[in-house]
This record gives sequence, structure tokens and C-alpha cells, in this order.
Amino acid sequence: FNIIGFGSNYESLFPSSVPYNQENLDRAIQHAERVEADLGGTELLPPLQFIFGQRLLAGLPRQVFVLTDGSVSNTEACIQEVKKNVESARCFTFGIGSGVSTYLVNGLAQAGN
Repeated sequence: FNIIGFGSNYESLFPSSVPYNQENLDRAIQHAERVEADLGGTELLPPLQFIFGQRLLAGLPRQVFVLTDGSVSNTEACIQEVKKNVESARCFTFGIGSGVSTYLVNGLAQAGN
């Protein structure tokens, strides 16, 4: 698993997906406890491309959980990126707050089965 924070840019907790074990979970929990929404605007396409460009781990499904409180200027491109990778990944979305784009959240969820 991995955690990718995104805004005007994106950052990855781990360089690539790591096994789910206690050590990695502890590191992820520590990260989540101090994470702040300080990466600027909402640019989702580059992190999606990064995620889908990562090597699949044998025998493990890729499941992407997108948590967002905003909207993007390229909603259709983001939806198409998820659709393009639907054979190897599922996408789940969570919209947070009143400023979230329901079109983006619903579109990604539908595209990602």
C-alpha cells in the first residue's frame, strides 16, 4: 500500500507500494496524524498517472481511494485515466465538504467500478 498526498503537486509516503505489515502501518499512521492539506490547489491527474504507472504487485489487486475536498479543471481527463486502467485497478472516491465536485467524485467512482 501507499499514501499519495496531492494538491498543486503530489508526494508519496513510500517510493512505491509496500507490503501491508505492522511497521509500514505504523509509519502510515504517524504520517496521517501529522498530514495537513497544504499542497495547494487540486491537481489530480498527475498523481493518478503516477499511481497507475507503478508496477502491479503479483497477486494483489490495485485499489485506489481518492479523498478530495475540491474540484479540478480537467475532470474528464481524470475520469478517462481511471477508465483506461479499470482492468488493473478499482477506484473508490470520498468527497469531503461543501466545495467538492460531485461530478468528479461520482465520475471517478463510476469509471473505477
